[in-house]
Amino acid sequence: MNWFLMGVELDADTAIDSSSVIDRANGAQFTGDLSYLASARGRLGVLWNNVLFYGTLGVGAARYTFTEVNGGFVGEQRLKDTAAVYGGGLEWMVAYGVSLRTEYLRYDMSDNANLAPGFPGVDPGDFVRFRDVDIVRAGVNVRLAP
Repeated sequence: MNWFLMGVELDADTAIDSSSVIDRANGAQFTGDLSYLASARGRLGVLWNNVLFYGTLGVGAARYTFTEVNGGFVGEQRLKDTAAVYGGGLEWMVAYGVSLRTEYLRYDMSDNANLAPGFPGVDPGDFVRFRDVDIVRAGVNVRLAP
């Protein structure tokens, strides 16, 4: 609409890295893995020359898996959460049909889960926490149809 943009954006990401810690006292290994992030967001923006400035707001989903390996024991605790996703960015049209994009998103989610009693060394009240996720990304957009 003239100099304004309104739209809907869907995206999904997967992590290629996980973090792990080894307990030196008993040799147990603890691993945290972010399996996926996905969102459905509205996008509002304004065009100035060849640059689009926009904000985005919607709902996101994620799954985080905590794993303990301790001797012959392997335990897994999954945390899933949905929450607000918001951010903003800009796109610069460098040539007709080609633009460069940079964006910041915050998945505003936090989930706690008590560890199951079957985990070795678990005391009542021990839990795993999944915290908010911040993403900065860049991209190239190429328009394939006229």
